[in-house]
Amino acid sequence: MNCEGLKELLSAGRPLTEAAKDHLLSCTGCTAMLEALKAPEPQVDDGRIHQIERLITTSLTPVHPLPSDRTLIWALVALFIAFAMMGGIPVDYRGFHVLNAYQSVAYYTVVLLCAVWFSAATVQLMIPGSKRRTNPPWVIAVSMILLVLLSAALFRNFDLTLFVSRGVGCLRLGSIYTLASGVLLWSFLRKGFASSPVQTGATAGFFAGLLGVAVLALRCPIENSAHMIVWHLGAMVLGGLGGAIVGILKQGLWRKQRSE
Repeated sequence: MNCEGLKELLSAGRPLTEAAKDHLLSCTGCTAMLEALKAPEPQVDDGRIHQIERLITTSLTPVHPLPSDRTLIWALVALFIAFAMMGGIPVDYRGFHVLNAYQSVAYYTVVLLCAVWFSAATVQLMIPGSKRRTNPPWVIAVSMILLVLLSAALFRNFDLTLFVSRGVGCLRLGSIYTLASGVLLWSFLRKGFASSPVQTGATAGFFAGLLGVAVLALRCPIENSAHMIVWHLGAMVLGGLGGAIVGILKQGLWRKQRSE
């Protein structure tokens, strides 16, 4: 082994052979070259390591594990029912009393099933990496279509007399309950982490709007499908738009923080 052969061996990245080791014992030039090629070991500053540890650990706080998905879903459904029932107390459930048995069972059952569906979609959005059992856009679209078709089928009155004057009050009241339930739902969502703020905000907003629809179904005595589709479900649409806007603002804040 000569100097050229050792250089070729090192440039190819192959391990040193016995012949190469014997050559290094007799060649000071190749020995010096090999020493120069060795990367110096980094010097670790203990003070710097402790400083990094303090910066990391000071921002860490203990957290409690979330309950199971099923527990969270039924907790949301229970809150939905309780809030809707409380909303009908001031007027003694006038909307409920004007419906016949068939209308009551059909309408309130569908609203409750939609609430369960929205609860499942909301819970999966607040837990990153959770199994996707529902598709939130489909939950929103199917629920809206189902409620529109059900209203048209159950209430055959399409009279538009005093349509706006009688409807604005319902839209206002439904929006108030939507906003109140949206605030409560936001505090619930903060227990998890919404990795998709816009989709989570829109889903939660429509869910809050569904509660506004449930309250109006218990309070409003107007059996008119056009009234229910436009003014009752209108509160649900406004809730969804409001939730999406909140999600967009939240996502923009995240991007701003990352850029800084």
